[in-house]
Amino acid sequence: MTNVGFQHSKYDYALFTWTTENSFIYLLIYVDDILVMGNNEYHVIKFKEYLLSTFHIKDLGPPKYFLGIEIAQNDKGIGLNQRKFILEIVLEVGLLGCKPAVIPIE
Repeated sequence: MTNVGFQHSKYDYALFTWTTENSFIYLLIYVDDILVMGNNEYHVIKFKEYLLSTFHIKDLGPPKYFLGIEIAQNDKGIGLNQRKFILEIVLEVGLLGCKPAVIPIE
């Protein structure tokens, strides 16, 4: 990604950024999953076209889940939650039928 102008984040190894005066694109990469986001639709489309011409990828459209995080977008903004991920953990440890308590100690 650095060959096409992206900067590697100092704080997160999986994050790449591309910025101009009025535009930005952020790439979050985890193994074979890529989340592409930006504020300029034209630049995002052009970058996706570059990815399609360079790699064998599939564009799944707007994200619903990424790495266990549910993503919901509307006119007011973007909401993130991990409800599904938490329910999977609770189910895995056999606590799905338990009653919740205000304080987890009797």
